[in-house]
Amino acid sequence: MIKAIYIDNFKALNDFSIELHPLTVLIGSNGSGKSTVLQAIDLVCSLVKMDLHSYLDQRKWTAADIKSYLSNKRHITFRLRIELQVKDEAEEIEWEIILNMLKEKGEVELVKETISSRTKNINLLRIDSKGFERYNFEKDEIQHIPPLKFNSSALKTFDIERDEKEFPSLMALKEFAQDIDSFELLSTERMRKNYPGTAESIGIGGEKLAGFIHSLGPGKKKNLKNRLKRYIPFIEDIDTKVNGSFHWIEMSIAEVFKGMSKPMSIKPMHISDGILRMIAISSLAEIEKDTGVILLDEIEDGINPYLASDLAADLKEISDKKQRQVVVTTHSSVMLDYFSPESIVFLWRNKDGTVGSSSLFENEEIKASLEYMYPGEVWINMSEDEIIKKLRDKK
Repeated sequence: MIKAIYIDNFKALNDFSIELHPLTVLIGSNGSGKSTVLQAIDLVCSLVKMDLHSYLDQRKWTAADIKSYLSNKRHITFRLRIELQVKDEAEEIEWEIILNMLKEKGEVELVKETISSRTKNINLLRIDSKGFERYNFEKDEIQHIPPLKFNSSALKTFDIERDEKEFPSLMALKEFAQDIDSFELLSTERMRKNYPGTAESIGIGGEKLAGFIHSLGPGKKKNLKNRLKRYIPFIEDIDTKVNGSFHWIEMSIAEVFKGMSKPMSIKPMHISDGILRMIAISSLAEIEKDTGVILLDEIEDGINPYLASDLAADLKEISDKKQRQVVVTTHSSVMLDYFSPESIVFLWRNKDGTVGSSSLFENEEIKASLEYMYPGEVWINMSEDEIIKKLRDKK
């Protein structure tokens, strides 16, 4: 899991640090940087699979979009502290990536990457203008490679199966990073569309939902159906079928109410936004991964508050049983009541525009309020200025 992140000169995040948990809930006002934290994690982890330019194109971002307008620095820095299981032993890894803005070209390039084992006190990998170094455990030596031009993480050049014996820590990190699942605001418009084939996930905005459900085996489909029935009792089934000669997959649900002789099939265009989002979130537990991070923005969007406890329970189950780290954002005080106080992190904007963060209940006075209020009540009954002052004091 990612234990902590340092981010500098990325959007609103300047000289910014945050600690994370197996399940972390980010709260704060609009524009406080919650979504930007998710984007930073996604960007770094995605560089083990694709180059920086491809990532920016996929996001429809320009180089100027990612640099902070609050800073005159050219370098954008990400530093992650990650705890991994390497050969059945816990190992803490520090992973730093530094990007450089080329203002005259309107481009951004990767100029430095370092990966070190804090547990073993070994530098595992380094790339910069001087060259490329990597520590080979099997040969117990540092391998030097002439300078190479990278626009992705050097981990992209490794093969997990082939290189696991020589570079076990690096391969554990690559597996963790490439198993990230990042979901922005789930778009019901995208979820309603058919999908051309099967998929390993629901897609960043839910656009692959039909393809993902179609790929599930009978046992996983049954799990999904049972989870949905707990949320929405009148949903009898969820199904997919292949439409037309181009084999596009269409999803439908079957609803049944008292007095009906048989379930009624409902096509995506007639499924409510809330139910579509519940289907998407319910599907996450069936993704075939047992490492990496799930990032979810504004989990309460379109969800009835009465379903908050079930939704929180499902996210906890993914974190506990699937051993996947979960980081979510929310504006819902009701939703907050169903998460542990230790998992809640508050973000705020300072007067100079920079972003601060702290565990909400790190302050003893705020923590004491839990004796007579739920976490969401504590948050909603304090002004933002009051919370910020207490968290800065940390007493």
